[in-house]
Amino acid sequence: MSGYRGGRNPWLLVALMLACGIIGGFIGVLLKPVAPWAGEILLSLGASSFTLDLLVLSITLGAVLKLNFGAVVGFILAIIIFFRT
Repeated sequence: MSGYRGGRNPWLLVALMLACGIIGGFIGVLLKPVAPWAGEILLSLGASSFTLDLLVLSITLGAVLKLNFGAVVGFILAIIIFFRT
């Protein structure tokens, strides 16, 4: 992002999307009893954890991104907030 010449910090957008995505996903899970479609997983991306054992050091890596409707709405709101301010 070193070639970015806009007046806004792109890391602020990343942090805002992360925060709004987490909050939106949480709200989606809370709304699942009332609106089942809100908490349903729309997309699951990533790799399950795997372990690299080097006898002296053991490293476990893995990450999964699970998006529900609330998280998608949170991402959209984060982009709107970022470009409106």
